[in-house]
Amino acid sequence: IVTKSDTRKCKNVLERASGALLSFCESTLTSAEVSGELQVLYDPLEVTQAIERFEEMAEARKPGCWVPPIAQVKAGQYVVLKLLPRVILYRSYATTKNAKTKPREFRFRF
Repeated sequence: IVTKSDTRKCKNVLERASGALLSFCESTLTSAEVSGELQVLYDPLEVTQAIERFEEMAEARKPGCWVPPIAQVKAGQYVVLKLLPRVILYRSYATTKNAKTKPREFRFRF
């Protein structure tokens, strides 16, 4: 996770040291939510590699795809956060027929 030092996200992480990421795949109607402990990376090599990868992904985006605005935000220096998973929640909505039908869920704890 790449953010900047003076953002609300960064301040919240430093206070709570936990967070989550959610990814959804439209073609398979599945999602994965990864939650756990967030740590600030201080190793210069790891930080440089993460920021370079982030910039590569932003440049390689397909036309019409959303780009995280963090590069445009004037809110201090870059901060790189590492998510250490505690729980991964996988959901499949492929067989969900309406809003009342619950998706299939698989929970993995670490």
